[in-house]
Amino acid sequence: QKIDHLSNGEAKKFLIDRALKKHPIFLILDEPFEGLDQSSKLSFIKNIGQLMKSGIQIILITHQITNIPPSASHILLLKNGQIIDQGEKNKILNSENIKELYKDNSFDNNPRKDVIDQVSISNNYNNLPKILIKMENITVRYGKKIILNNLSWQMKKGENWAIVGPNGIGKSTFLKLITGENPQAYANKITIFGKKKGTGETLWEIKKYIGEIFPETQLNYLKNINSFDVILSGFFDSVGLYYYP
Repeated sequence: QKIDHLSNGEAKKFLIDRALKKHPIFLILDEPFEGLDQSSKLSFIKNIGQLMKSGIQIILITHQITNIPPSASHILLLKNGQIIDQGEKNKILNSENIKELYKDNSFDNNPRKDVIDQVSISNNYNNLPKILIKMENITVRYGKKIILNNLSWQMKKGENWAIVGPNGIGKSTFLKLITGENPQAYANKITIFGKKKGTGETLWEIKKYIGEIFPETQLNYLKNINSFDVILSGFFDSVGLYYYP
């Protein structure tokens, strides 16, 4: 497959494999578990342990304590760009600094409160139909490869769903059918908030009711935009913070 056709998890496994093909003596892994399904994640943690035992020196960067492999010997804790603790793994994992690591009050005094105050968030939830999303016999294919085959599903008000499966199974494709970011959404029978896709509604009319988080979102931000303005851009459905009173 072309690399831009891979899912986020598949691409991550491809990049890891590429790094290991060099047979390195020193390996840096920066958030290697992001995007991996649980099975792949557990397998990779095991593989990291085997690499460490083989004599390869590894620096693993992670924001989750649970991602630290048992074979790691030392831990360095960073917060706000500063080292707050370092040493042997068992000592650091049992230290008080672990509890302090994730405390953050940086948003208490919000520097962009003026922008937030200008945003009017209307609660139209009660005006939406009982069935929020309905898909009927959905099929998505690229050439001979079928991603989703004859899928039917609906989501009602008050329901919360988790879509679960291994990397490359079609989870992101499924979600992009809802947001309209996959053009094959308009070749299938999909109803969102009571409106059938392709009957005149714009992409933005649908997306204004939907918040979304994808790992690939960062690829759209090519300019130097701070993280808080990225969050605020969700109010305006824009890449960057744009507001026209």
